[in-house]
Amino acid sequence: MVPIPKVHPPTSIENDLRPISLLPTLAKILEGIIKDWLMPILEPSLDQGQFGCHPGRSTTHALIAIQHKWLTALEDGGSVRALFVDFRKAFDLVDQNILITKLNKFNIPNCLLQWFQSYLSHRSQRVRINRSVSSWQSLNGSMPQGSCLGPLSFTVMIDDLHSPCELHKFVDDTTLSELVTSSCSVSNMPSYFASLLSWTEDNNMQINISKTKEMVLGCLNIDNLPLLSTSLGSVEHVTSFKLLGINLDAKLSWSLHINIISAKASKRLYFLNSSREQGFPQINSCISMLQQSALFWSTVPLSGSMPSPVHIQKRAIHIMYRTCTLVDCLTLMSSLQLN
Repeated sequence: MVPIPKVHPPTSIENDLRPISLLPTLAKILEGIIKDWLMPILEPSLDQGQFGCHPGRSTTHALIAIQHKWLTALEDGGSVRALFVDFRKAFDLVDQNILITKLNKFNIPNCLLQWFQSYLSHRSQRVRINRSVSSWQSLNGSMPQGSCLGPLSFTVMIDDLHSPCELHKFVDDTTLSELVTSSCSVSNMPSYFASLLSWTEDNNMQINISKTKEMVLGCLNIDNLPLLSTSLGSVEHVTSFKLLGINLDAKLSWSLHINIISAKASKRLYFLNSSREQGFPQINSCISMLQQSALFWSTVPLSGSMPSPVHIQKRAIHIMYRTCTLVDCLTLMSSLQLN
């Protein structure tokens, strides 16, 4: 396995590195075959609030579902108390015995269940950094990250996580949304949070309290809300949060997200200008972040002097093809499906 930094530069071996398993190509092909065999059995019974590992679903679908619930509550004069849950070492702390027990409840053929148990048992790994490798170590649990079956297995693990409030999941990213009908209503989020903590304890998992955040939308008085606390500390209240790659704020304005990604894309235009002879890969690297969930924000006007995503796309095309006319640029952008 190779440790991939979550942040740059990483400061903590425990929290800032993601262990990605390097699997042989034949093993990945076999996992894909097993996944194709499993999905028709699992999919009809999986939680419909889970948007990860479902064919035809994506982060955009999850964001649309979450925002629809929020906007409906706000338009009716209510408020929303949203809790963004982060599981500590989610894949690494999977209890394989619990996972096999849950898989058995889906009426999976016994031969396939035995194969899956064999797949998980007696695994060993070593760490590779550049050309240096560690010694082999046996694993007592966990799911391999970077495999086809890893995310699918975790969706099974978290499938029985339910809540009386709105609950949306994308593999291990879990969002609880309490829709409060009026400003004087009492928030029940502490009881929902307690139920979540009870589930994590029963499944030998842990909440990362430092990365679990809450955000209030609407007219609720934040000072009067009961705190969400654990033995390790209280959940921090924030006014903005990055969910599934999209920067959301408490006012549901897309200016924050557009300004952030436009600033990042603008910085890459210098490298485009330096390497324009190398062709389209540089354009794709520059605009890929502009296209993520563009269904939400592509038509939202920007405030301030920050250039719009479409303007950055045109600048990128102009850098790579300086002799193109405006009509040529628009035609090229259309062919690349940039708009």
